[in-house]
Amino acid sequence: MNVAFVHAVPDAETALAGRTRYLAELFAGRGHDVRVFCRRWWDGKYEEFERGGVSYRAVSDSERWFAPRLPGALGDVRPDVVHAAGSEPGAVLAARLAGARLVVEWCGEEAPRLLDRAFSAADRVCVPSEHVRTKVRERGADATVVPEGLPIEAVRAAEPSGSAALVWAGRLDEHAGLEGLLLALAEFGDREWRTLVIGEGPERERYERLTADLRVEHRVDFVGRLAVEERIARFKGAHAVVHTADRCPFAGDLLLALWCGCVGIVEYRRDSAAHELVAGHERGIGVTDEEGLVDAIEAAAGFPHESYDGRFERFSNGAVVERYREVYRELGMGE
Repeated sequence: MNVAFVHAVPDAETALAGRTRYLAELFAGRGHDVRVFCRRWWDGKYEEFERGGVSYRAVSDSERWFAPRLPGALGDVRPDVVHAAGSEPGAVLAARLAGARLVVEWCGEEAPRLLDRAFSAADRVCVPSEHVRTKVRERGADATVVPEGLPIEAVRAAEPSGSAALVWAGRLDEHAGLEGLLLALAEFGDREWRTLVIGEGPERERYERLTADLRVEHRVDFVGRLAVEERIARFKGAHAVVHTADRCPFAGDLLLALWCGCVGIVEYRRDSAAHELVAGHERGIGVTDEEGLVDAIEAAAGFPHESYDGRFERFSNGAVVERYREVYRELGMGE
């Protein structure tokens, strides 16, 4: 199958750009012919750049000419299906002119002008969570939930590393919400529970200062950004994972930690989908405020330690590909 992804800036540090790269490489790894149509973001004047089995094709060097030139560029390769980023409605509407089946991917990060028209132009809207699907419905459309996937072989094969009682993973920015966890840790002054903080971001130094102010710095290790293989090993060695971020269209690191056997503690936030992963999960604890984190951490200590939970195999990369194949079949396409 010939699949074209349309994302003008796939190298951006956004959830949707990351999803574009992930899906493109996932489909290329399954033998599909995959191109990403974008603005030129690499050095040099050549028209195509290949990475991870995916060809990135420069439609233009500027934002102004990207949408006008897109139908012609798509017409040159005549894709079976086009996946277009909902954050770029102008490009979505231009991609509609190519004549292929059109799937719009949206992570709910932003609501640009003309987004409603982009949803209307799509044959199908795909989102990573029920939380984002609700946002689509609020705009008068509907969507199919296709979550992010994870490498099942890597999760099965990894050996545990470390023995942290708690682990937090994500971007350390203004939405991280790490203050609640640090304040909860201060309540357990008589317990030497080690806490691992995985991730980077502009607020890291502030959080490190806060651990000193709360006198818990000897129990909290900031380890920065880790490769997925190392995160898996650390999650397998940890006992519980805590999620506090207030903006999250899909909690990938939380899912990975749950798959690695961690007890899941999720602070409910209005603009986060993280609670969906622990709803109905017997090793999951949801809390509604920072005070509840103290009780949740205490309760998590009563669960047995595990390093693998097979119930999350439904989130494997293979399952994600199959879900998209179902979408294609529903749109009248073959394999």
